[in-house]
Parts: sequence; C-alpha cells; structure tokens
Amino acid sequence: MMQIFKTIKSFFTGTQEKTIENPGELRQDFKVRYHTFKLLLTSNNRALEGFAQIEKLLSDAQPFGMSAVKACCMAVLVNVYKMISNLNLLSGGKYTALMDQYTRIEKQITIILNQTDKPTDDCLVINLSDIDMTMSDCVGQKIANLGELKNNLGLIVPEGFVITSNAGRLFFDENKLYTEINRKFKSIQPENTEQIYLCSLQVQQLIINAPLPLELETQIKNALAKFKERFGDNVKFAIRSSALGEDDVDASFAGQYKTLLNISADSILQAYKEIVASLYSLTAINYRLNKGFRDEDIQMCVGCLAMVDAVSGGVVYTCHPFKSHDNSIHIQSAWGLPKSVVDGTVNSDLYVISRQPDLYMSHKEIHDKNKKFICNADEGVCRMDMP
Repeated sequence: MMQIFKTIKSFFTGTQEKTIENPGELRQDFKVRYHTFKLLLTSNNRALEGFAQIEKLLSDAQPFGMSAVKACCMAVLVNVYKMISNLNLLSGGKYTALMDQYTRIEKQITIILNQTDKPTDDCLVINLSDIDMTMSDCVGQKIANLGELKNNLGLIVPEGFVITSNAGRLFFDENKLYTEINRKFKSIQPENTEQIYLCSLQVQQLIINAPLPLELETQIKNALAKFKERFGDNVKFAIRSSALGEDDVDASFAGQYKTLLNISADSILQAYKEIVASLYSLTAINYRLNKGFRDEDIQMCVGCLAMVDAVSGGVVYTCHPFKSHDNSIHIQSAWGLPKSVVDGTVNSDLYVISRQPDLYMSHKEIHDKNKKFICNADEGVCRMDMP
C-alpha cells in the first residue's frame, strides 16, 4: 500500500525534487498535475472502450464495413497518443521511448487502413435499387440503411441514387483540396472559435467554387436523364448527406451536415457541392477535433432521392431515445414536411406503440401545430402559418 502511495506521489511531484515556497504556486502546480492525471485516466478508459468495440465487431454476426474499422482504430490511436503524452507530462519525460514505438505502430496501421482507399471511376454514382448494408463504405451508413429497407425488407422508399465516397475523393484529389484545407487549418488555434468559424467559411467557399471532375459530372447527368425518363422533367429531389462514420456506434454527426429539399435536376450539381462543403461546418469541425477524427477519414456520400410533397411527416424511433429499457416505438409527427419535427420549430404530436403482446398504441399526445413546411412550386421549401 505504501508503495502505491509513493507511485501516485511521483506522478504529481515529477522525478526531480523542486521547492515551491509560494503556497499559490504550489496549489496551481497541484491543479495542473491533477488535471493531467484525470486526462490520463479518461484517455485510458476511452482506449479500452475502443478495444471493446473492435471485439464486439468481430464477435457479432452483423456485417460491418471499412468505415467502422477505421473509426475504431482511430479512436484507439488518438487515446493511446493522449495517454503517452499525459504520462510524460506527469513523469517529467521518463517515457519518451513510448512515443517512438507509438509512431512506428501508427504508421503500420495507417498503411493497412489506406490499402483500400484507391478510388475507382466506375463507382461514382449508384442507383438506390442496387444498394444494401454491405455497401456502407461506398455509400455511407444512412443510404446503405435505406437500400436495405428498400431492397431486402421491401418497405416503401423513394427512388433515387447516391454519389459515392469515391466521387468525393476524386473531387477533392483533382482540385487538390486537402492540401489547401490543411494549409488553412495549420494557421488556427483549436481553442479559438472565431478562427475556426472564419476558416470554416473559407473552406466551404473553396469547395463550392471548385469544378466537378468531368467523369463525375457525366455520371450524375446520366443518372438524372434516366430519372427524367421515368418521372418526367419536373422531378424534384431531396439531397441528403450520408458521410462515412456519420452514424457509428460511438459517434454521431446528426444535424451537423446540410440537407436540401425540393431541388430541381438543374441544381443538383451545385447542391452536391454544398452538401460536401457542409463537412466543414463549424459544428462538424469542432466535433471532429473533440473526437480525434482526421478530415481524410470522413468522406461525404450524397443521396439524391425523389422528393415527397408530404401531407404530414415525422420521425420514428424504434426504441425510446433516452431510456434503454424501453423498447416501444416512438413516433413524432407534424403537418407538412418533417423538417419542422427535426428542427423543433413546432410542438409535434407523439404516438407510442407498444410491442407487447402485439403492436398497439399505448399513448398519444396531440398538440397545436401552428406552422408547417411545404414545397415551393419552383424549388426549395417555405414555412406557412396554419389556421
């Protein structure tokens, strides 16, 4: 027991004895060391959680893609790096050799993870009818789920297509966007929100102004031409983000990327660039910095789905969003497009469906809904007052 206390004391005092006569100085020194020690414990716990998630992926029967592998590996690497850094701060640099070993291992892992990152031109645009859960690395988790619902479960899902992660890589590579983006981010301080905000605006404008590769533009236009043959020239689209890693177990970028509704075929190319640019919204940048994700690991796929001019719409939770023991189905809905439910601009209705013994409505709350979103006649959406 005495040895344990001596070890802990050495963490807080360092390897070299030093005399601090000022009590305020001593108090501040202790605060810094104690905070560093807490960071060390936190990063250790998060690294262990990352290892546990890898074990879960390997033991479960559910399919998973390369994006899940990368997310787990990056979480472990980031937190091990933090552990080593904080350990060296506490010990006065006794464990610098660990950082050398970490760098060697990190390079080896990066080489393995990047072996499958080479884009292929024949996979830039894919029809939703050809997508299922096994394609999440190419189309993102969100669109992969929609493809699974449509093609394997037979549920009603609007027709559409997806502009893949390979398309995003090609777009960034041809315009050398990562080089310019990295240059801009090197000049900012992570804790300076104003700098990050200005950098966010500059990077988004850089992406929006960049030209699309000819092969990508051609494949998008071909997909649009087939759509017009089926649904007419006036078909409109909902343009949705489906980034790799957007809906992973330990990370969720929900609400951080852009969605465009009721977009005409003529505006698809510009809309695509706006969705990709939302990778660098202020909230998304801060979230990646806090989670330790590299920009290169978050590729944006974009779903282009036939727009539904809904009489009413909403959101379904297949279990209670906050209570893990409650597996009843929760439905929140409102008049018009479900945008008002998602952004919370109306007090939406609530329906609770119990699973036991059979599906039945166990609870409902109907509220006054004084506004709704509808599709404009030409393009976009507008909010109108309800009587």
